[in-house]
Amino acid sequence: MWLRLLSGKDEAADAIKAVKDSAEAESGKKLRVLRTDLGGEFTTVQFAEYCAGEGVGRHLTAPYSPQQNGMVERRNHTIVGMARSMMKAKSMPLEFWGEAVTSAVFILNRSPTKALKGVTPYEAWHGRKPNVSYLKTFGCVGHVKKVKPWQAKLDDRSVKEVFLGYESGTKAYRLYDPIQGKVLVSRDVVFDEATAWRWEEAEAREGQGGGIRDSFTVEHMEVHGDGEVAGSRPVPARAAGTKPPAAAEAEEPPSPGGAGDTDVQGSMGVGSPVSPAQRTPAAATIDYASPTSNVSEFVDAFHEGEEVRFHKIDNVIEEAEVPGLAARGLGGDVLLLMSAEEPTTFVVAEHDAAWQKAMLEEMEAIEQNGT
Repeated sequence: MWLRLLSGKDEAADAIKAVKDSAEAESGKKLRVLRTDLGGEFTTVQFAEYCAGEGVGRHLTAPYSPQQNGMVERRNHTIVGMARSMMKAKSMPLEFWGEAVTSAVFILNRSPTKALKGVTPYEAWHGRKPNVSYLKTFGCVGHVKKVKPWQAKLDDRSVKEVFLGYESGTKAYRLYDPIQGKVLVSRDVVFDEATAWRWEEAEAREGQGGGIRDSFTVEHMEVHGDGEVAGSRPVPARAAGTKPPAAAEAEEPPSPGGAGDTDVQGSMGVGSPVSPAQRTPAAATIDYASPTSNVSEFVDAFHEGEEVRFHKIDNVIEEAEVPGLAARGLGGDVLLLMSAEEPTTFVVAEHDAAWQKAMLEEMEAIEQNGT
């Protein structure tokens, strides 16, 4: 198979001419018959005159009868299906469909087919077996060697890019740099075929390479009873699918003032023991709000069916002991926060069970207070 990518159907005639000349030069034989459908790109006067001048016979399918050119139509389905699977496997953007189709044709020419007995199309055409040892997974990450001079001793010696296929006429790979938006042709590449580029991550869009960091720094302030404020420290990044520290074991917060009381530092659940005297008065009583009706959508994988409870805002953000800072004293060693999208209109909110309950509680409070 031969492939030419077109930006418009008006380029079809020129593409056929180029493929014809190349095939005839390789095989030493002349094209005798060309079979196409009745598309306008194949029935122009100029193209008809070209075929007549080259002695190429024309076979045209009947209207709405693609089965008359069944071999080509079936092969087209195979190519498109293969390209779609390759792109989905690595979550490649649709803009790379041309690269995927080109790679699919390249691989199919070197793969067994029922049309040929014991040989691949490449071997039948060239008379030798193809070398497939260099084939790689489409869309995987490749580390391309930097070959520019005058690099500092500690500079990276490679750049992470996305594998797109094989450069025609060159023993080299085609790779795409999502940061620079450029295609690079290189033979010095180390492939990580199990890894795909994280196209959706903000780091990829912001030029950070979309990689996974081994650690990050959580900026947090620890407020003690005497007003002393501690700084921040690096916290190791948690691998996907692992339990957060102490979250799986804390089924219910301990009672206020108990032995397990801690002063929670930020949202990582890192705490230090404090005495009841160091707590703010507001932390002595913890109220729980009703969960939203769609709470099941926001419960993590480690939830085992226990009752879902939410702290009210007054318990989460209390009066500040230090100007500009809010103390966290929730009577437990872990603070779990969940967020859900708020209804955009009252019409939507009034049908939500949690909002209905909140409205009833508010109305009862108004009646009791007389305001």
